Amino acid sequence: MLPTRKRRPEVAFPRGHEEVKFRDLTLYLVEKRMGKSRRNFLSNLARTKGFCVDDALSGNVTHVVSEGNTAQDLWNWLEEQGFGETRDTHVLNISWFTESMSAGRPVPVELRHYIQNPAVDHRSCAHPSDKPESAVSPYACQRRTTLDNHNKIFTDALEVLAENMEFIGNRGPCLAFRRAASVLKSLCAPLQHLEETHRLPCLGEHSKDILEEIFECGSSSRAEDILNDERYRTMKNILLYSDFQDSTFDLSQLPNHRFEAMDHFSKCFLIVKLKREQESCEREASRDWKAVRVDLVAPPLERYAYALLGWTGSTLFERDLRRFARLERGKLLDNHVLYDKATKTLLPACTEEEIFAHLGLEYIEPWQRNA
Repeated sequence: MLPTRKRRPEVAFPRGHEEVKFRDLTLYLVEKRMGKSRRNFLSNLARTKGFCVDDALSGNVTHVVSEGNTAQDLWNWLEEQGFGETRDTHVLNISWFTESMSAGRPVPVELRHYIQNPAVDHRSCAHPSDKPESAVSPYACQRRTTLDNHNKIFTDALEVLAENMEFIGNRGPCLAFRRAASVLKSLCAPLQHLEETHRLPCLGEHSKDILEEIFECGSSSRAEDILNDERYRTMKNILLYSDFQDSTFDLSQLPNHRFEAMDHFSKCFLIVKLKREQESCEREASRDWKAVRVDLVAPPLERYAYALLGWTGSTLFERDLRRFARLERGKLLDNHVLYDKATKTLLPACTEEEIFAHLGLEYIEPWQRNA
């Protein structure tokens, strides 16, 4: 017969009279998978830090901490103990506990700390303030956002402000307003009080000011002023797409011996919506507008003639103009400069006519360049 294995004696952890510093929360450590000895050790560690720890899963418990259990096994066990999900009780993994012990205080509960009940659809919570601040993730990829927006009165105003910032090229505030609107769209119930926004991420002071005014007055005067602004309305009925590119023009880097399809000036590529003629709409039986591409280029004044020539004419005309300058005149031409390789100088020009003259060519009008 094999000798009977002796059971390892339990380690006793004497309990003193530790001062409770954090009276608004009570911990319960789940013994399942954790083991009795480790549970006793961690419980006493928490007490020495000023935490209140209950040895029973009572109604006083605010934070249930588990280690090594799957979500399904843990929640099955909790339900066997008569435990149900309540607003004031958080079921957390051990990482929240260890972080709190390291900090010497309860750290804020984040979404990553929760052990969610697999049997519950967490997309339908009772109220946006049911969970602590960081239960709403600052990342849109961690939030479920449907077309059913419960806070449209707020998100509409924020999106008007975001669009206006985008139209005037102010990207920082544009992104801030869009993020704020996105967070409010993800909430599964309407906001009832301004204080609820304190629990939400991505809401800066400007966004909160807008929400406060809407709570007090029923609308945002700033958003309404923008909606009534003629410039905004024009950009909103007309502009379908825009892409702005900053200038990278550097005269010291010229001439460039390699041709580049795009120049280095500031550019804005637009797609605008233009009204069709009524006769055309009826003939084609289509919508009453068409999309048209518009390219805006903003060169320095001394480069205007070269940019104008480079953007006016068919692709073949522009290609042959550069080829003629290189092969027949020993010069390099692009949208920025005309460079004479013989004298190693940049040739100045204030008009297109002067560039043609430098090349010994008869001037060709813009409407005659459709080669």
